[in-house]
Amino acid sequence: GKIRLFAHREVISDRIRGTGQPACGLGVDAEFEHAHDLAAKRGVLPRIVEVGPFLCDCLWVHAKRTRRWEAFEFNAGAAELCAHTIHANELQAVVRVVVTAVGDGRPVRMATEYGEASWTTSVLEGDGDAAGSETLVPTLRLDRYLQLDPGEVIDLLIVHTNGFEDAILRGAMRLLRAGRVRAVVGPIIGERFWPSVLPKNFSWESSSSSSGNAITHSS
Repeated sequence: GKIRLFAHREVISDRIRGTGQPACGLGVDAEFEHAHDLAAKRGVLPRIVEVGPFLCDCLWVHAKRTRRWEAFEFNAGAAELCAHTIHANELQAVVRVVVTAVGDGRPVRMATEYGEASWTTSVLEGDGDAAGSETLVPTLRLDRYLQLDPGEVIDLLIVHTNGFEDAILRGAMRLLRAGRVRAVVGPIIGERFWPSVLPKNFSWESSSSSSGNAITHSS
């Protein structure tokens, strides 16, 4: 397939240029395969929700094997590149990229670098000071935005937002408690983090790769 990258020096773009491989974490790859296998037992393809896709390299690899992939990215420049990748790989029928900040409904004071917001330099309103030029941005709750048919589930929620994972999961809490999200994966998130942000109907499992950890629904 084809993927559109930033022309300037940027970590993910440079990694993909140098290796020819997606920068999607191996933990995410493994959890996608697990979600795909479980969905196949129900006779369907998986539905995936991803927060913080950046250049959409994960969906670039896996989206053709899903019934639906919804990605939420607040960096408009990255989302524009995602749109090019989606069209180049004819993924329009299953993939949608929404340019928005996802969280628990509280505004985020987002700092900008080179004119674009960055997860690494932003804070939730009331949690401290963001660095750089700030913009107050509302956040979207996944449990208010996502529409599911009766009996439908999100087979995998992928979250990689450099420290905003807890706010995003709080904003999906109604879905999580109801068992409408079957599994969550967050690269580079430690075991002690998960119990504080997920309901008790989830159990923690270490990824087979050191690059990611997963929470899997227990029922």
